[in-house]
Formats: sequence, structure tokens, C-alpha cells
Amino acid sequence: MLVELDALSPGASAAINARILADFVDPVLEALDRDDRDAAGQLAGRALAATPFDLEGAIASGRRDPKNANGIAWLLAASGRRAEAMRLVDSILEAHPGATESLHLRAVMLGGRLDSTGRSRITPEVGDAGAAIKDLRRITNGSSRGSSWWWRATLEELEILVALGRDLDRISTRLQRLEREFPDRGGPDFERRFRALGPAIEEARRRAG
Repeated sequence: MLVELDALSPGASAAINARILADFVDPVLEALDRDDRDAAGQLAGRALAATPFDLEGAIASGRRDPKNANGIAWLLAASGRRAEAMRLVDSILEAHPGATESLHLRAVMLGGRLDSTGRSRITPEVGDAGAAIKDLRRITNGSSRGSSWWWRATLEELEILVALGRDLDRISTRLQRLEREFPDRGGPDFERRFRALGPAIEEARRRAG
């Protein structure tokens, strides 16, 4: 049916597939917000396997309007297709340098939370970590304090620093201040990650000896 539709209106099937894939983006983001990478990866993998898309078409579309292309990039990254996701994100940011969602996804990948398998955080290279933190601070500086994007960027930055074993005492102090300011710790999904930072800091201290 889609082939016949393309014959009548070139590009129509790609647009339909992009809209189908868009329905999976919010559940994948919600899983990543609570750091359930297995759930995000499985859902994204199923969506991409069932709904073909053209990467070159997504790149061209993302340069015009990043919304659907951002969603496809999240699905690619969550399913472990990092190189394709990074290529798509970079193309979006060339045309839309301030695109919050693209900046965040690039930071998530550079920071090591979505590695080549899409499942586990790796300790990033210092250069990649620095680039990720720069993107994340652009988001926090441009977002309302306490908003979803502010929490996403704040927690991602803290997790990267802990993975590197950097500024652990300062991070502990910052967590205490955040807990006083936001007793709900950003809500149920973000709270899980917030609480996980304490044990992660202790483990980083143990590794440092």
C-alpha cells in the first residue's frame, strides 16, 4: 500500500512512517527519564523493526523541521544504533543549533548513558564528557528551573561527573540543596535517578581509594 502511495505522491510513505514512529517516542523518553534502558531499548527496537524509515530522508526532513527527526534519533539511540542517531542529531543541530531535544540527546550519547548496545552507561572520554556537559548547561541555562528539561539536563550532568569521579563532595552538597528546594526530587521518574546518585558517589569514592 505504501509503495503504491509513493507512486502517487513521492515521500508520502516516509511521512506516514515518521508519524507512526512518533507514537513510540514519548514512552521511550519516559523510560529513559527513569533510566530504564532495557525497556527503552526493547520498545525502540520493536518500533524500528516494524516501521521502516529512510535515514537520508529523516536527515533532510530534520533540517526543515526537527520534531519528527528528533524522535527517530531517540529511537535509534535507545535501540543501540548510535552512529545513525549521532549523524541525524548532528544534521539537525547544523540547521537548528539551539534545538533543546537534539542537544540533550547528543549529550546523553557523548556522556555514555547510551553506548553502542543502548543498555548501559560507559565512562566517557574526558573530551566527550566536556562536550556533553557544555550542551547540558546550555539546556539548564535556557530552561525554567524545575522543568522537565531542566531536570533531564541537571541529572545527566551530575551522572556524568560521578562516572568520571569528579567533584564528588561538591555533587553531594548540590544534591542536598536540590532536595531542600525540590522535596519531590522532580517527580517519580527523576526521583529514581536522584536517589541512585548517592550510592553511585560512594562507589566512585571506593574506586578512587
